[in-house]
Amino acid sequence: MYMKNLFIAVFAFFLLAFTAKSQCIAAVSFLHSDVEFESRSLSLQQLFDTANHYFYVNDYNRALAYFDLVINAPIRATNLMQIEMLVEALNRSATIFRRTSDFRNAHDFLIEALRLCEAFNLTSLQPSILINIGNIHYYFSKFEEAKFYYETAAVLIQDSIGIVRVLNNLGATELRLGNLETAHYLLSRALQISKRHNDAFLHNIKSNFALYHRKSQDYNLAFYYHWLSLDEARRSNRIEKEAMFLSYLGELFFEVGKTDSALLYVDLSKQIAEKHGFLKILANNYWVLSKIKRFQGRHREALEHFEKHANIRDSIFGSTVLSDINQLQRSFELSRKNRQIEQLIIEQKVKENTIRYQKIIQYISLLVLLFVSVVLVFIFFQNKRLNVAYKVLFEKNIELVEFQKNALKPSPQKKITRSVLTQDAQDDIADKVLILMKDTSIICDPEFSIDKLADLLNSNQKYVSEAINNSLKKNFRSLLSTYRVQEAQRLLADLDTTKYTIDSVAFKVGYKSPNSFRNTFKEITGVSPGFYLKSIKNLSNS
Repeated sequence: MYMKNLFIAVFAFFLLAFTAKSQCIAAVSFLHSDVEFESRSLSLQQLFDTANHYFYVNDYNRALAYFDLVINAPIRATNLMQIEMLVEALNRSATIFRRTSDFRNAHDFLIEALRLCEAFNLTSLQPSILINIGNIHYYFSKFEEAKFYYETAAVLIQDSIGIVRVLNNLGATELRLGNLETAHYLLSRALQISKRHNDAFLHNIKSNFALYHRKSQDYNLAFYYHWLSLDEARRSNRIEKEAMFLSYLGELFFEVGKTDSALLYVDLSKQIAEKHGFLKILANNYWVLSKIKRFQGRHREALEHFEKHANIRDSIFGSTVLSDINQLQRSFELSRKNRQIEQLIIEQKVKENTIRYQKIIQYISLLVLLFVSVVLVFIFFQNKRLNVAYKVLFEKNIELVEFQKNALKPSPQKKITRSVLTQDAQDDIADKVLILMKDTSIICDPEFSIDKLADLLNSNQKYVSEAINNSLKKNFRSLLSTYRVQEAQRLLADLDTTKYTIDSVAFKVGYKSPNSFRNTFKEITGVSPGFYLKSIKNLSNS
């Protein structure tokens, strides 16, 4: 009977959640069409300002609808102000998604905003985006990753308000990692700077101080800072923070044994969370309620609350959501690393081309100078000949004629040998060569040579060499090196095998000498294998 009632309760919860979601989708759809009708005469700036207004008054549905119009508006890439509005719209939309626990969309929007910042060099907008990405990792309890993004943002921040936000978030992360002294120092610095700048983010700082004192079991100060943070949240109209701080107070009352007060504050938090769709806070409320009911001996209600807590957490922190976020993050980081490597290669090639062009110019200048010198010498001797007697002039003319004859003799040229193979035959051999080159078990053999290649093709070394030279425009050694280096790149880029050293990879792809492998790798890719491996390791660590 008990299991039957539990099944009915869980089914009713899912049915209620599905109905609420359907109604929400319908409401948002209707609201979006209504917003489109209202916004027909508004400029892009007015749309953006209207979206910000609804954002600050916690009307998230209308805010998202107006931000969506800004995001999908036609924007010219040459108008930097429009690009900045687009980035801000993406960032604010992501903030709304994060507050309502839609972490997948939040992360998607933040990555797109970060791409635009890097593409258009909008350095001043990057810190806020990086902090928001860090917040998502923080909510998934990936505190080291969150700390990395906060510290990266700190390097780019140019204003004191941003520094306050980063110090506060780093302090919260250190709290979660159990580093209480470091957390207290960071939060104290954040509080000092905040007081000099109109108490920016004061509600968050005081809330983290409350959590610090809870961990230190100083409950009087914990209550004091929780009341202060709740008051600050209400004064700044931060509905999400108000719900969160009420939930924290409920937890604290339960810890000190005041279950009636705990129930009161958790219920207040639960009402706000249900109204505004703050699923993460709602899940925490059900968790606290389950502990309270279990403490009271009401195990059936405790289990029901725990089931609701687990279902909500699974919906917002499920492995699929985390996998999607990690996949998007890895794709973004990999594309950024590839762009950096490509940029280094381009810069190196530009430098090499510049040096080559300078040498060509020097050679041309030298040839021109030599030519002018020869002409001047020739003119000098011509004038001198006119002043010499006829006999001497005649002899000189004879010598000049002989000199011209020798100069006009064509220089001996190498005899051009023609292949006995037709072009089609050469192309056919070249195609077979390319197929064999894809077999790593063959090309990574240290003893592999053109003679062995010819044997595999049932041909001879001369024909194979001619086919590679004429059809592929390369020699055998260059072609083999290219395929071996591609295999080395694959091994180095495999995230599961970053334990390979450069020397082991060199031997694995067929090189007898690691130095020869390094030189060949850099010649083909433009970067050393050490630089490439370091980039891959940094990507896997992030």
